Amino acid sequence: MIQQQLVPLRSPLLDAPEFAALSASVRSGVISVGDMHAAITIGQLVPTQDASVLLALALAVRVTRMGHVCLHLDELTATLEEFGATEDPFVDLSSGEDLRVAQFPPLEQWWAALLASPATATAEEMRQKAIQPPPPLVLDNRKVYLSRYWGFEESVAEDLLGRASKPRSGIGVGVELRQLLDQLFPPGHSNTDPNQVRAVEEAAKRQLLVIGGGPGTGKTSTIARLLALATSSWDAQPDARLPTVLLAAPTGKAAARMTEALHSAVQNLAGLEDSIAAFLLGLEAKTIHRMIGSSGGTRVARTADSPVRADIVVVDEASMISLPLMARLLAAIPPETQLILLGDPNQLTSIEAGAVLGDIVSGSQSAAATSPLKGAVVMLDRVFRVDSGSQAISRLASAINEGDVDQVFSLLRTDGEVLQWIEPHESDRLAELTALCGHSAQRVIAAAAVGDTSVAFKELAAVKVLAATRRGPFSVQHWTEAIEGDLRDHLGASSVEHRWYLGRPVLITANDRINQLSNGDVGLVVIEPTAVDGSLGRRVVEVSTGSGLPRLFFPTQLAEVETWWSMTIHKSQGSEFGHTIVSLPQDPSPMLTRELLYTGVTRARQAVTIIATPEVLAEAVERRVSRASGLATRLSGDLAMRTNR
Repeated sequence: MIQQQLVPLRSPLLDAPEFAALSASVRSGVISVGDMHAAITIGQLVPTQDASVLLALALAVRVTRMGHVCLHLDELTATLEEFGATEDPFVDLSSGEDLRVAQFPPLEQWWAALLASPATATAEEMRQKAIQPPPPLVLDNRKVYLSRYWGFEESVAEDLLGRASKPRSGIGVGVELRQLLDQLFPPGHSNTDPNQVRAVEEAAKRQLLVIGGGPGTGKTSTIARLLALATSSWDAQPDARLPTVLLAAPTGKAAARMTEALHSAVQNLAGLEDSIAAFLLGLEAKTIHRMIGSSGGTRVARTADSPVRADIVVVDEASMISLPLMARLLAAIPPETQLILLGDPNQLTSIEAGAVLGDIVSGSQSAAATSPLKGAVVMLDRVFRVDSGSQAISRLASAINEGDVDQVFSLLRTDGEVLQWIEPHESDRLAELTALCGHSAQRVIAAAAVGDTSVAFKELAAVKVLAATRRGPFSVQHWTEAIEGDLRDHLGASSVEHRWYLGRPVLITANDRINQLSNGDVGLVVIEPTAVDGSLGRRVVEVSTGSGLPRLFFPTQLAEVETWWSMTIHKSQGSEFGHTIVSLPQDPSPMLTRELLYTGVTRARQAVTIIATPEVLAEAVERRVSRASGLATRLSGDLAMRTNR
């Protein structure tokens, strides 16, 4: 199936004898026609027609599309399995007989050919700028990088290590750090977590801090205390000014959630001075793209030459940040600005190449005791949510994260209240679930009809279907159609006949610079508030913001939107719902991973329902995302691993 998807086009180059190896790789499903064309075009610019070099070029293009940063030659077999190639790829190129499989030379012969090619440079040559302009491929520790991605990885590693090695200045001047910590974390209090205390204490000393942990481990409350301490320290300095703090997240929804959660945590802090509380409650998160002045392309307004102006930058949901975006983010934040990254390294990685947060955590764990990164990462593992629903969800998430299929099955089969498991053949239970979603949708439409958008948005967060796929059985499309069908049955066909029907929830799917909307923002179709009679009013879309101040748009102003009764698990990152329905496809797929399932389950606060066959569920629990990268090695400080051979 994967192989058929990879060859949708016909190219005359497939029959060209000089490109036989590339053609074989296309036919076997290892690369696409587009990868082949890219390799040939780049090869003409170098120039080179060496078959092994062109093959490496095509594979380097392909792996970055799959989320890898580089092609790791020593892990080639595993990479090909991910692509769907099932036959042995190690075939002698010189034979040229079997074109049904991808043809690769022996690895040592291949590496030697790459080292000798004008299309490549070693990592050391790149660092010394020995070859200008830089060639398209970089060879580093048996890994093959596109030059651009090697540059991203190198700059991110150097920046993070540089920040981690610098002590924090200007914090604690005129005040006793211990006294402030005791105020924020009362000694002996049952809710005092030593790891949270350590995180806040490290933040007073470091330019870089990474706080990791799963849902309910107190990442946001830790940030609230951290910022309270920083604000108090700044306020005690001679110039008595408050720090400039910027909050950011990868998507609009994640930014809104960050703002909401931080304000809630600040309000729960006892003994906070009114001026400091007011300052913290005035902070509002924005998307990373908006903070650095990016409209989604490669160009950004904020760079090292024109950086953002802030004393502290806090970035939430860091697991969603790709390597290219992290490189641009770090370039936009000056070295003297403190950077704090938050996230759950067990969640899904970014859609684009890289698994930066996971690499940072892994690099810190394997780093030498003298590494500057060693103390810059603090993991929170105590779950503070004590209600039965949260505890059950936490146990299921832990079992998924540990890859314990038997425990996952046991929890889902024995709970029955908080945790439910429905198999695709259980039509009666699926009908009940559809009715549950339909009743929730009816309440949304009823609230929208009377202009009570606060109730409508709360109901939209009460139940949400999170699907692994956009189309096909049990996909986003499947559930959207099922819920709208239920609305037709109960409210009449006219209720959803119009594209912009009253109460339709919408998800913004692309950054919109003109309207200042972000990918992940959500809205609701309502009647214009100024209308006296709802039937005479114009339909508008009210977009929810983190500050609680709604914004209204005419439907014609919104180009990239989709109905939000259901959403993909990927897009749900940074969101939280009462009851999460995790819907997996019926057939096994390489996209079903432990991280995908974990992310879907941990979006829920009160209840989780999983729709899957036992085979698909077991496969998802057992398969881990593994992205080829050299970032963790660079961050660990193991310089011996930076050999070019």
